[in-house]
This record gives sequence, C-alpha cells and structure tokens, in this order.
Amino acid sequence: MMFILQGIPPLILAVVFYFLAPDSPAKDRMLSKEEREYLLENKSTAVKEKGSLLEVISNPKIWVFSIIYFLWITGLYSFGLWMPSLMKQLSSMGIQAIGFLSAIPFILAAIAMYVNASWSDRRGGNRSLFVAIPLLIGGLALIIEHFIGLSLVANLIVLCVAGIGICAAMGPWWAWAMSFVPRDQAGTANGLINLCGNFGGIVGPIVVGAVARDGNLINGFYILGFAMVVGALLAAFVAGRFRVSHSAEQETSGKPVQA
Repeated sequence: MMFILQGIPPLILAVVFYFLAPDSPAKDRMLSKEEREYLLENKSTAVKEKGSLLEVISNPKIWVFSIIYFLWITGLYSFGLWMPSLMKQLSSMGIQAIGFLSAIPFILAAIAMYVNASWSDRRGGNRSLFVAIPLLIGGLALIIEHFIGLSLVANLIVLCVAGIGICAAMGPWWAWAMSFVPRDQAGTANGLINLCGNFGGIVGPIVVGAVARDGNLINGFYILGFAMVVGALLAAFVAGRFRVSHSAEQETSGKPVQA
C-alpha cells in the first residue's frame, strides 16, 4: 500500500507536466512579453554543445567536483535510508511515530535549502562557502552524534542539524559547480559528476551497514561525518580557488556568448 500511495503522485504530476510544460520560450505562458522576446532574440548566441568526453575527463576541475559530490552523496543517501532504522534503535515508539520523527530533519532541511540558495543568489560570484559551510556543519554534526549516547532527544537535535547541513548545499551546488566548467562541456560534465555522486549513493548505505554490524547505527553515521568534512574541505580550499570559466563570466555579465 505504501508503494501504491507513493506511485500515485508522480502519475498525477506527469499529466500536469504534459499540459503545463512548454516546448520552447515561444509557447511559455509564464513568461512576460519582454522575457519571451529577449530569449528568442538571443537564442542563436547560445553555446553549442561540442565538448567531447575526452575533454571533460581530462579537466581536473571536474574530477574535484566529482569527488566532492561522491563524498557528499555518500552521506546524503545513507542519512536518508538509515534514518528510520536509527530512530527505531533510539526509540521504543511504534512505526508511525518513527515516521514522524524521521520527517522532522527533512522538513527543516527543505527550509534550509531555500534560505541558503537565496543567500547564495544575493551574494553572487563564487558560491564556494554556500556549499562548503553546510557540508562542514552536516559532517561535524554526524561526528558529534557519536559522542552523545543513545538519548532520543539529543540525537534528534543533532540529526536535525546534520540534515540541514547535508541538504542546504543542494540549492547552490549545480550553479556553483557548472560556473567553473566551459559551457561547451557543461552537459557531459554534469553527467560525469552526477554519475560519481550516485556511486556514492551505492557505497554509503553499504558502508553504514558494514560498520554497524554490532547493531549501533551511530557508528556508521560517524564514518559518514568524516566523508562530509573531507568534501567540505575540498570545496573550500581546492574548488574555492578555481576561477569562474570565461563563458560563465560572459553569461553572468549579460554579454552574449558566441558559439
């Protein structure tokens, strides 16, 4: 029944998307006349997607972002998948109460995503700190949890902080990562970074399960914390020193980018 209830909303959204999502700016009813005309007039100046896979693979910046995303998603997927089990370990309440408790960190995380993305947009420029600081907060929270025992309230507070840190970076992430990549490599680079991140989504839950063989999931979350901290340090001290790509600078300055 749970799977059926989870499957119905995407089917509804698919129908809504079919009727509301336009195929081009000319058909987009959400755009103003000025916005539509601007997009149509400048469409021909967009960069063509010519970057080869070899160019992307040989770009060291893309591998830095791939490693950061791997470490981050290792923590993100494991945090989400093992959270209910940890709540059950810490509490003697029923499955419904555990579901509500597990939802609290993600509700706060959703708010944090919006706030962090808004701050990042207002500041503009290099968004490194808006990725690194949340990842550092999330990682440290998971490490600290290892030392606070089995108190449900204390663990829930720390997990809320961890959830906020782990998820808040998602808002500015792609805008930040892609700003350092030449526009003719953006599509392929996005795919490679995403591939590495999702591989972390495979590794993380397995690591937590292997470390927590004694039944204490907090030990598994402890390992995730270190992965998140390393990702934060890479974002701050390595990727944070990268220069925005020339094509990205032109786009943000409002100057048309020639193909």
